[in-house]
Amino acid sequence: NGQLKIPVYIFPFKMTTQNCKNYKEKYKGKEDLLKFWDNLKAGFDKFEKEKKELKVSIDNKGDYLF
Repeated sequence: NGQLKIPVYIFPFKMTTQNCKNYKEKYKGKEDLLKFWDNLKAGFDKFEKEKKELKVSIDNKGDYLF
């Protein structure tokens, strides 16, 4: 249909509140992984709410900014 690009977002799992709770329990003790998933959830939530292309950058700590 004439699109020049189609953005694709890949998350480790569907990051619903309940799924995040389940995975946090399953992976408790892996704080770096859980922190990373919390960061990704912000982008997941923003996309689910707005249904628009995400503008993504990375801060000086290596975290994604949406």
